[in-house]
Amino acid sequence: MKNLFILFIAIFMAANSAFAQHAVSALTYQSQVSGLFLTSEDFQAHKISHTDARIRLNEFLNSANISVTENGKTIRFAKKDIYAYRDQHGRDFRFQNNLRYRILDTTGFYLYENPLSVPAGKGRVLVPAYYFSVTPGTPLQALSLRNLRRAFAQDVSFLDQIDNKFNNDAALASFDEINHGYKLQRAYKRAEEELLSAHNQMQSR
Repeated sequence: MKNLFILFIAIFMAANSAFAQHAVSALTYQSQVSGLFLTSEDFQAHKISHTDARIRLNEFLNSANISVTENGKTIRFAKKDIYAYRDQHGRDFRFQNNLRYRILDTTGFYLYENPLSVPAGKGRVLVPAYYFSVTPGTPLQALSLRNLRRAFAQDVSFLDQIDNKFNNDAALASFDEINHGYKLQRAYKRAEEELLSAHNQMQSR
């Protein structure tokens, strides 16, 4: 049983290392400056605040607040009132229900990751879990074929791409090594390009 637990740890570490290499954001402007995005509009406008502050997320016991120390003063923000946080490595995390979800990609819609703790032997390990939101400010949903079909019910072109390219929920988080992006986001972009092409053809008649 101990060996099984060690094996789970090794697999997760390898997967996490690969994930760290693959996790990309469409926001290529990212720097190593940490800070807060107070609203989704701030995030889209690249408007980061409190860049000179020391920020503590207070994640122990799932705290509802973060602490920001700046110019010798510490103030607290409710996580529900903060859209996102950028860490010192340039990674962006969106807050929802006092948890932070890493923003992986923003092509068309937002893709996120937040590990889940699952039983393994006599202990627990973290495994990747993925989520999405249709727009920057809408609630996160678990990344699944069912949720995507429901969320994009009116986007027939995108649903066709999903049906043609993804056979199960696990495949939705596949990373394209050649094009350095998530395959799901590329499918969305391809659907948008097809719609635009069809529109232009109709206009030219």
